Amino acid sequence: MSKLGRLYLAQQIVFAILIFLIPTQLGYHIWLPSSYFFGIRVDYFVPTIYLTDLATLALFGLYLLQKIRSKEPVFKKRDFIYLLLFLGLALLNTFLATSFEPSLIKWMKYTELFLLALYIKNQYKLEANSWVLLPLLLSGLFFSSIGIAQFISQKTLGGPFYLLGERAFNAGTPGIALARYFGSYLLRAYSTFSHPNSFAAFLGFLLIAGYFFIPKGPLAKILRWVSLGLGITALYLTLSKWVYISLLMIFSTIYLNKQRVIDIRKIIPWILGSVVVASLLLTIFSNKILEADRPFSEAFLERLYLAKRAGDIVVKNPLIGVGLNNYILNLPRSDVVGFSWELQPVHNIFLLTFSEVGLIGLLVFTLLLAKGLQNSKGLVFWALLFIVFSGFADHYWLTLQQNQLIFTLVLGLALRET
Repeated sequence: MSKLGRLYLAQQIVFAILIFLIPTQLGYHIWLPSSYFFGIRVDYFVPTIYLTDLATLALFGLYLLQKIRSKEPVFKKRDFIYLLLFLGLALLNTFLATSFEPSLIKWMKYTELFLLALYIKNQYKLEANSWVLLPLLLSGLFFSSIGIAQFISQKTLGGPFYLLGERAFNAGTPGIALARYFGSYLLRAYSTFSHPNSFAAFLGFLLIAGYFFIPKGPLAKILRWVSLGLGITALYLTLSKWVYISLLMIFSTIYLNKQRVIDIRKIIPWILGSVVVASLLLTIFSNKILEADRPFSEAFLERLYLAKRAGDIVVKNPLIGVGLNNYILNLPRSDVVGFSWELQPVHNIFLLTFSEVGLIGLLVFTLLLAKGLQNSKGLVFWALLFIVFSGFADHYWLTLQQNQLIFTLVLGLALRET
């Protein structure tokens, strides 16, 4: 095998390892004075080097060696222009941010993800079944088992699983996510994720991937069905209702499209446009509902309040936003007492983008999704649509390491030239 051939093989191995490790959150946290807000430690403000970051850097290193040895340019001319525009927006947004440090930290993370998306977009030897789906199904089998075991024991497993980023807690830990199962309040499945909803989003992607996976041989068939079975079980134990709804919409639409009841390609602009418009209208309706003082659950009222505040932030900073990773800094108000529980991003990826990067960022983000949906098909198309649906009611696709990697993978594949 030639040196270039070995470099391609090494990239394939590292990429498969990265896919398998997506659910991990093992990382080294660098605590800075800017990581605290009103004396409260905010995880979103902490620079963290994750195990998956090291795998990504190894992948970049191999890719650079390949380009040097083959005497090819690292970036295509068009991709280099995209990178310059991205960095220009990052600099403008950072220097105009409410707080410089949190914005810089987040843009550094997004730069890494942007480069990874470019790598995936241009890696024509990347074969979905072997590079992505096989390691993903193995990952789903393994990390679903951890979540199921946690639910059975009603605590985290500890031991070697700590090295995968599993946090130590049990059903009695203050602030832990519980839900009503079989008449009792029990610990929801976390696996190695920071929240069951984040874990559920990974499992939703796993189920869509498993549906489109083409097994080659009996072992691959067994892997597919075991991974899907454990994934469905773990998904139920997360009790993440919006992921359930999003998956129901995805698989219903797949069925209707197969039966030719609808032509999904013709209505995609309407679907994406409707989700964006509904997100913007959420800022108005949330205010109306909050003023009506309806007896909703605390979690629902919290989401409404965060949407309302997103609207307030957008009105004051419509064009460029308050700065990436600065939404939380603009939350507290003098008329709100005890706001520590509210120190989290708005649960909508479009409102979060609009409030932090302004109208410019929202337009770029929406156009990227539109281009990805237009350009992709099969697994990648439906996975990206799942991200759009589930992103209407949560923020993890833009804020948490594991979900960011899934989003980057899907978007990179969606933007590949076919």
